[in-house]
Amino acid sequence: MKNKEKTFSVNNHMLMEDFCQSYSITFSAIGRFDDPYYVVDNNNLKELLTNSDYGFFRYTFDKLLSGITEELIINGVAYLEILETRNPQNILIGLDLQVLDSNCVKNRCNSYIVKESPNDNNQKRKVQKNNIVVFKTSDIGISKLRVKRILKKIDKIESPNVQLVLNSEKNGFVWDKYIDAYNYNQLSVCKDLYWYFRNSNNPLFSECYLLYRNAKLKELRQNMYYYITSKINESLTALGNEYGFKGIIKERWDKIDYSKCLESLKNGKYNTSQVGEIIFKY
Repeated sequence: MKNKEKTFSVNNHMLMEDFCQSYSITFSAIGRFDDPYYVVDNNNLKELLTNSDYGFFRYTFDKLLSGITEELIINGVAYLEILETRNPQNILIGLDLQVLDSNCVKNRCNSYIVKESPNDNNQKRKVQKNNIVVFKTSDIGISKLRVKRILKKIDKIESPNVQLVLNSEKNGFVWDKYIDAYNYNQLSVCKDLYWYFRNSNNPLFSECYLLYRNAKLKELRQNMYYYITSKINESLTALGNEYGFKGIIKERWDKIDYSKCLESLKNGKYNTSQVGEIIFKY
């Protein structure tokens, strides 16, 4: 993927960092294993993916997942190209995965047209649909337009509502009202994404509500992870059926049922400390 210049506010930059950080670090114990990902039912898939990149399962795959997540948040859609490497005898010897700039991809009847840059119509190539994996936020119940609106609101959160913070009698700025409005806006503008500006000290947080927001935030990121990897595995399976390789990429950690965890808190089976140990496990 070509490097793109993206201008974010400080808050939007923090949101992107939190959503696009390493999935393996978020959901697994650091240092427990060297490779957080592996291949099950392997029949040459592992060898193909590591042909030109021995660190694919240790580093590269995590970076690919983060890149796909970034494209999804910014554009509501992401594209991953599966590049084939063949020897002089035209035998498949390697597979490389590359995140594409979604602004450079155009859908055609039986293929995709991929440009080198959004404004460059001279350098473009045709890619077969079997070699492109398409991801959409709408597939996991997140509206593309809704995310764009949230990002715009985050940009404007530093600006107080003038009518709210101006004292009509003293004709001055009321700091306390601004802080109250700012704290409220932090929780309200991102309620659909459950992000809270890393401000766990927000006075509007109760202990239970802080646990709830963190659990739902991790659940959303976990859903994104499993959605992305399932789409990649579907495409690799289809190519494998065509070229004679087999395998499924898996993670070396257990899926957490965050909804069940919150339900256990609600019905009194777990207390806040027990729930916190699960939510903040890593």
